[in-house]
Order: sequence, then C-alpha cells, then structure tokens
Amino acid sequence: MCPLSVRITAVACLCFTALLSPLPRGDAAARRPAAYDSLEVGARYTLNADKNDFHEFWDPCHGPDIFFATAYHTGRLWLGARYLFVSGTAPTYPDYQSTFIYAGWSYPLCFARRLGVEPGAVLGIDSFFFEDEQNTGLENETETAGELFVRASCGLRAGWRLNVTVSSHHVFTSRRINLLYVSAGLSRFFSTPGWIRRIME
Repeated sequence: MCPLSVRITAVACLCFTALLSPLPRGDAAARRPAAYDSLEVGARYTLNADKNDFHEFWDPCHGPDIFFATAYHTGRLWLGARYLFVSGTAPTYPDYQSTFIYAGWSYPLCFARRLGVEPGAVLGIDSFFFEDEQNTGLENETETAGELFVRASCGLRAGWRLNVTVSSHHVFTSRRINLLYVSAGLSRFFSTPGWIRRIME
C-alpha cells in the first residue's frame, strides 16, 4: 500500500491540475449560476481508507457527513459537519467520537454535460469526545483541522447528483494526524431562498 505522503501528494496534484484546466466556454459558461443563486444540500458516508501510525492505536473510522454549498463570485462556498466513530485497538486506547465542523471553497469544472470534477479545501474545528475519559486519562479536546479534496459528481434527474470524494485530512495536534478519506453520497440543488441570500449578501 502506498505511504500516506504519496497519497496526499497525489490529491494535491489533482487539485493543482484541475485548477489549471480550461474553463467552460460558450453556453456552458453562460449557464454558470450567479453568486448565491443555487444551494446544494447533500449527505454522504465517509470511510478512512489508509493505514499509518495512527492506526496502531485506533481502527479506521467511518461516519456520516452533511454539507451545504452555494455558488460564489468565483467557485463555490461550503459549510458542513462530519461525525466519525473511532474504535480503539486495545482497552488502553478508548473509543471516541470526532465531530468536524468546517467551511471552505471549491472550483467546479465541467467535463461533460452531466459529469464534473471539483477540487477544493476546507478548514474547521475537529472535536474529540472520549468514551472513558476518567479512567484513561485522555481528555476531550478540540483542534484546528484542514482538508484538501477532489470531488467527482454525476448529474441525475430533478437536480440530484451522485458524488464521490477523496480527501486528505490533517489535524494540527502536537503530533500531526493525517488521514485519507473516501466519501460517497447524494446531493440536490435548489434555488437559494430569498432570506438566505439576504444574509449572505
């Protein structure tokens, strides 16, 4: 299996390559939504897909992720939350829940009528809640975390999209936590309600 550093580099290269790709032209560019005109609401399930020194203490994690994204003047703005359940590999390493609340930016690229690739980045707060805090000596904590991602999506009917995302997640603890995630799920586009547009503008 490839080292995590290789995987992280691959994700970063994909983001960089996608950002340098030609922008849509003609009718496709004309159909690009104006800032805050559309709101995407989605849910997906996330799996930890790599193995590194973190997994000597805790098993690969998994859990749901919900997100909201809206068109911006350039690219799109994101807001979301992810909940992960993490199991310890031994009784000395307690199970815990991780809650990652994030905001970020992405740039969608259309390669076909229904297919798209979207590189981006998010920054947020990752909170850890240990189940046996008193007996293990580990304290609940909150840390800053960031993530680079590439999302591939396919348009379905009535505004629905099928999404698959690969992301490189970094928690800025004293001993850095680096994890590779793969997520899959569905989202739907809506016209942004007027009251939300007024708040955002």
